[in-house]
Amino acid sequence: MIGFILRTFPRAAFGLNWRLTSRWSHHFSQWLRKDNQIKISGRRIEIGEIEFVLSKFEKTKNSVVVPILDEKAIVRGCVAFIDNKISKIEEIEIRSKSLEFLDKVFFPKKIITITNFPLNVSGKIDRNKLKEMI
Repeated sequence: MIGFILRTFPRAAFGLNWRLTSRWSHHFSQWLRKDNQIKISGRRIEIGEIEFVLSKFEKTKNSVVVPILDEKAIVRGCVAFIDNKISKIEEIEIRSKSLEFLDKVFFPKKIITITNFPLNVSGKIDRNKLKEMI
C-alpha cells in the first residue's frame, strides 16, 4: 500500500490526470482533480468534449461549459454560455442532433446567452465568474 501511495503522489503533485482505486477514489477525484474532467452520474467526460460538440452548430460555435456543483461540491450537471441568442426550438434541435455525439446526461441543463465572456487578467475566459452567474 505504501508503494502505491508513493508511486501515485508525485503524479498528483504535478497535476497530471490520475486515478486512485478502492475507497479513496471518490474523495481524491473530487478534491485533487487538476484537469477539466467532470463526473456526472458516475461517468467522466472532459468539458472540452462538450464544448467541441456544441461548436459543431452555428449558433453555439462560441460556447463555454461550466459544471453545476451542489453544496457538497459534487457535479450535478453543466451549463453552457453562448454569445448568440437562440430560440427554444433551436435549442431542442441542437440537443437532439448532439445526442449522436454525447450522452443525454452530458448535454448542458441550461444554455445562457451573454454578450461578452468575462476575461481574467491574462486574457483567458474567467470560468469562475461564469460559475457565479449560474
